[in-house]
Amino acid sequence: MCLNGGECKVKWSKPKCRCPPGYFGKYCQKHVENCDTIICHNGGECELKGSRAKCRCPPGFFGKYCQSKPSLAKSSATQHKV
Repeated sequence: MCLNGGECKVKWSKPKCRCPPGYFGKYCQKHVENCDTIICHNGGECELKGSRAKCRCPPGFFGKYCQSKPSLAKSSATQHKV
């Protein structure tokens, strides 16, 4: 019943999972992300938001890991709109 090495304990006649470090959820199915497990690219910085790690991207970059940059054609078209 418990995943990721969680230990099943019975409490008030109901099974309950005790999760190992780094996991949570009813069945230890959710993984806590931390900045040791995420690599941010292009000068992005990792920051923790609750149980999730996110990359904060520098100007000009986006994506989950700051891996993307807007295409020049798209940004040129946007700049020339009237």
